Amino acid sequence: FIASTGRLYGLQRNWWIDERKDPAKATDAACRFLRDLYKQFGDWELAMAAYNGGPGRITQMTARQGTRDFWKLRLKRETTDYVPLIYAAAIIGKDPARYGFGDIVHEPPVTWDTVVINKGLDLHGISESIGCSLEELKSLNPELLRNSTPPKVRSYVLKIPSGKTETFWAAYESLNS
Repeated sequence: FIASTGRLYGLQRNWWIDERKDPAKATDAACRFLRDLYKQFGDWELAMAAYNGGPGRITQMTARQGTRDFWKLRLKRETTDYVPLIYAAAIIGKDPARYGFGDIVHEPPVTWDTVVINKGLDLHGISESIGCSLEELKSLNPELLRNSTPPKVRSYVLKIPSGKTETFWAAYESLNS
């Protein structure tokens, strides 16, 4: 997402956080954006092209070129290639072995617990107090742009490694804000 589209779909971005980097929040926003593009264009190919190239550009190009057929539009190369790549990924995903991807080893899903905090906390202090690495804590919270949670937030949802909730709450009051 560019920042302005992210904002339209509820993704916060400031000095402390960029929710476009949160996979769950960004995926939800992307799905809502694509749904809205489909409602606007009434066509999945144009919706996907607009997702990549911008709805204004696709509206302008369809009007200028007198067609709403994606395959006949002359668009920027990146957008022209985007829709076929999505189709290819969908086709391969349905039968990976047929297309030479039979040896895929899936990684286990990432799991975490969440805690709702009401003060800014240093990630180093949190990682030390719950017994995980700073890198693990940062990988669970990729939206955090600094090595701390945002200050002056009444209810920030922080992801911590699974099974660390009790340890976190035992240390919470002693963590420096």
